[in-house]
Amino acid sequence: MGLNSLPVYILMKILLNALDIRYIDLVLLEKYYIKTHNTYYLYSDTGVYIMVSDKFYKLNIQDVESTSVIMEDEPKLNNIQLILDETYIEKERQLSQLPYNHIKVKESVNKYQLHEKSLVSLNILKYNDILHDIYFETQEEITNHSVKEDIFTFLSILN
Repeated sequence: MGLNSLPVYILMKILLNALDIRYIDLVLLEKYYIKTHNTYYLYSDTGVYIMVSDKFYKLNIQDVESTSVIMEDEPKLNNIQLILDETYIEKERQLSQLPYNHIKVKESVNKYQLHEKSLVSLNILKYNDILHDIYFETQEEITNHSVKEDIFTFLSILN
């Protein structure tokens, strides 16, 4: 398999500046639960690696500068600062040997959607089973009305 046929993961993360994860009541989200995705990462001095089906791949992280948006045109989301992160990750070649010094981290992402065809998912991120972050994820533009509505609905549920 050549490098060109390996997948690239491109999704926009939407983070909320004012959302404090310590006060999120996950029970309120249960009926919107879709799935949990577990991934194992290895962090070392030589890079970040991912384990997929008992095989290891080096990751190439393309960090894109985040942008900040305040939804002034949307009364429901007014004064909420959204941070848009379009960083993407490319899976490089498979490795036959891992670096000796590394740290293994289990990443769990619980995904929630308002309905089957939602353009947005709310993601709860845990590292080694400890709550770490909450963010929205979409392939659409933030200006899309359905994206804004889903974000507002989730925020209403959580407040």
